[in-house]
Amino acid sequence: MELILREEDTSREKKKLEEVLSPYGKLILYSKGSMTSNLELYHGKEVKVKVLNQGRELNICEPLKEHISGQNTYLRESYLYSDEGGNPYLYSKSALFLDNIPVRMRESLIEGETPIGKLIDIFKIETSRDLKKINICQSKYIAEILMIPEQENIILRQYYIMSNKKPIFLIGEYLPYKM
Repeated sequence: MELILREEDTSREKKKLEEVLSPYGKLILYSKGSMTSNLELYHGKEVKVKVLNQGRELNICEPLKEHISGQNTYLRESYLYSDEGGNPYLYSKSALFLDNIPVRMRESLIEGETPIGKLIDIFKIETSRDLKKINICQSKYIAEILMIPEQENIILRQYYIMSNKKPIFLIGEYLPYKM
């Protein structure tokens, strides 16, 4: 099952998508803020990042390929979790547009010890989100990372984080549909 929401969709199609999403899914659909902050509020726990892969290799973030060609990008595959929980909350594939990110923030991103949302707050970067896609999909690989059954639906939200009218990140977030 795959549902795609794009800007040109009608309000009737948006309503259909809203009807199949849980309250958590609706939070994802309408949130304009940091997912790190949203997850901390929702779960009442500090959220941390575990970087699985990072570098300039495109195969890390193949789904982002069409949006990053020709850019000076650094790619990251990670998940967000809490020490007090069990399963990861969110799996992410991110493209970092290095030429548009302050040098000190770039170094912290590459260290991979702090979630992107927290770094935006730490470095006081004014941002906006440009939502590109919301899907409901299935993936054996992502299900294993999120520790959910392989056949369970996963919510995908893909968006740009913009600063000074330039993209600083392109992020694809995958969350368990039943969470």
